[in-house]
Amino acid sequence: MLEPANPGIASGGIPAERVDFTVRGYAYGSSNPLTCHIDVYHNGAMVGSTIATIGSAAGTATTGGVKDSVPVEVDLPSPFDGSPSDASVRCVTQT
Repeated sequence: MLEPANPGIASGGIPAERVDFTVRGYAYGSSNPLTCHIDVYHNGAMVGSTIATIGSAAGTATTGGVKDSVPVEVDLPSPFDGSPSDASVRCVTQT
């Protein structure tokens, strides 16, 4: 899910979007952290990107995985009300 984030959490006054996502097949508390590449798109163009590392106690345990929420700074004059299709999240485990 992609939703406008509180601009107060963006550094340097840059607008941010909050990306909520669930990683299935990852055990909460696992000793192998996840690295997630998160891209935000607006009108087909990538306007923001970040990398989040989810450690063993990060996120929220959910059936069959873990849920998390990450702010992504965007290159737009203000946050926009995006949809899930405006975000791409790719996660891999670290060994």
